[in-house]
Amino acid sequence: AIQAQDLLSWCRAFQPNMAEELSADETLTGTAEFHGWPIQWDSAEIASQGGSVVIPGLEQAIRIDPFQGALRGRRFMSEPVRMVLVTPGVPAKGKAKNDKAAARARGRGVSDNTVESVLLEDFASGEGVLRLYVRLADVQPAFQVASAFGHPLNHGWELTGGAGGRLEIGWQRGFKNRHWRSSFDISKGELQAAGLNLPLKLDEVHVDAKESGKSIQITKVGAFGGEWSGTIEENKAARTTDGSNWRFQLHTDLLDASEMDRWVGPRARPSWLQRLMTSLLAKNDTVAKPSELLRRVSAEGDVSIDTFIVEKVKLSHATGKVALHELHLDVQDAQAQWAGGTVSGEMKALFSVAPKYEVIADFSRVNLAQLPWTPRWAERWSGAASGRLHLATVGVGREELLQKLAGRGEVRLTGIEFRGWDVPTSVESGTVRTGISRWSSGEGDFTLDGPSLNLESVKLEAPHGTNELTGRIGFGQDGKLTFTPATPGNRSPRTPPAGRTLQVSGPLDTPVVVVEPVSALGVGPGR
Repeated sequence: AIQAQDLLSWCRAFQPNMAEELSADETLTGTAEFHGWPIQWDSAEIASQGGSVVIPGLEQAIRIDPFQGALRGRRFMSEPVRMVLVTPGVPAKGKAKNDKAAARARGRGVSDNTVESVLLEDFASGEGVLRLYVRLADVQPAFQVASAFGHPLNHGWELTGGAGGRLEIGWQRGFKNRHWRSSFDISKGELQAAGLNLPLKLDEVHVDAKESGKSIQITKVGAFGGEWSGTIEENKAARTTDGSNWRFQLHTDLLDASEMDRWVGPRARPSWLQRLMTSLLAKNDTVAKPSELLRRVSAEGDVSIDTFIVEKVKLSHATGKVALHELHLDVQDAQAQWAGGTVSGEMKALFSVAPKYEVIADFSRVNLAQLPWTPRWAERWSGAASGRLHLATVGVGREELLQKLAGRGEVRLTGIEFRGWDVPTSVESGTVRTGISRWSSGEGDFTLDGPSLNLESVKLEAPHGTNELTGRIGFGQDGKLTFTPATPGNRSPRTPPAGRTLQVSGPLDTPVVVVEPVSALGVGPGR
């Protein structure tokens, strides 16, 4: 016979990180007969009347139900050993008083937190296996148990929620060539990770893992404002020196850039961030940065997004190849539908102390009426636009990113209509005339400077003549646009011909429209 508490003391000689407060109340009894060397077992039996284990920091005790094990021929097998996380009011020691008491205990939800283990050792083949069948209403106690036994499982992250599955540990003679594999389903859980301000909502996730790699099947996970699904697999052939390399295929119904700022912006809660960083680095580092976890992530794969929102720009059916290595995010072969047309390109980001972003994109057949400037923009403009855009920004948070936004591009227009005012007639007569202005084509350059789009020189062609469009459109729904007539021999907006211009300024929904004279030097009002 042996006391479980003595067995724990013996284990501490080989596992010094076991918690000293860890205690067990159980007695194991058995008999065995063997001969020779190496040992040959003739018979063996083991039994327990049950007991309990107290884990430091865990309010509930773990009850171990009675079990037996015996050698049959050359194989030793134990009956399923059932361990239950005892709820308040349920006996924590030994066996329930009677079967009715046990049934009442199960009726109070005890069975929602159980682990059953089966041990099998084949002395003929020298192979053994330990199988654990787990059903937990909340996985948090499992991490506390593992930590108490000196094997913490979570580093830089915390998981709550229900889980069920199995773990199998196998070995060969003398506990050599050990291997393991596991399969678990997680439901209604939350995952908090260092570097993220908000927890991932794990509604339905399946995890397969073994010593050679892991595979995660995502059915429904809430993050960054949308619901995600897909697969994540450990890429065993491309492991890095700091950790594992991952491959993924992910899909979400919605990704909102403003939500990303809430998730990864500088708003982390220190109360739990410091705890997560300490477990991540396995030391008491009070100055650790959340990016330490992100720096260790090496992953690449394909992402598809039903709706991707960046400020007022709404992209649909977006796809791209995404890679994240050493805090560098690289998006290639990105494609999406935007405003009735298409957009494609690439994006690079560096998540340093001051994050940097760069985007190069081509857009084609974009409907001007669908551009998201103001609610009444579609009443004023129609036509199609194609071109190229290159922009960059740096900083943290929406305001800083918009303030430091800079870029430039070129645009080609077809079938343009400007409704509300007749530009050629207004300029010719010197009086603002309502109506519709039409141009068959146009082209020019533009720049982005902070929260505004600047039209440097966009030439609008029509049978009645050419107009040059310059001005500014602000992201705050205001702007100033100037239409200047141009002649074949004088097309530069810097030196316009003597004449008049039509100016549209103020709120874009209800602008002020005037006709102004232009000096021969091109320095008239509105330039």
